[in-house]
Amino acid sequence: HSEPFPQANNLEKVISLLNVDKEENLAVNAVLEPLLGVSNSRQVCYYLSAGRYIGFIGEGRTFSELGHKLRSMCPTEQKAEIARIIVADPVFGTVYFRQKMLGFIFDHDDITSIMKECGVIMETEKMYIRRGSTISSWIKAIYEMEQEMM
Repeated sequence: HSEPFPQANNLEKVISLLNVDKEENLAVNAVLEPLLGVSNSRQVCYYLSAGRYIGFIGEGRTFSELGHKLRSMCPTEQKAEIARIIVADPVFGTVYFRQKMLGFIFDHDDITSIMKECGVIMETEKMYIRRGSTISSWIKAIYEMEQEMM
């Protein structure tokens, strides 16, 4: 993965980037801050980076081909496709399927072990914990989306 591991815990906010009215507004933090419900540019960058990690935001704060495809879908289809992309990622998929099969939610240590097992290299243990919280949050959001769709 060329994009750094995401650190934007709220998957709904990441998905909300798809609904920016005009693509050029991806480059305007003053538009994105209220859309995302964040108060600074650093947080905006975390969410944009997460969109790049998933693959719907490309270079220069524009939508990728995938982004344009997702924007043409209804919200339920968008969520289903994004969930599919996320669980196809080795780390997210390992956590998702192991939790689902084992029937319990992993703690920070479990997720850190899986990240290392999947070859994710972080500079510090704290970084594993912070990125691990993104994994937990996104997997929880996917479980919630599954429940909504039932």
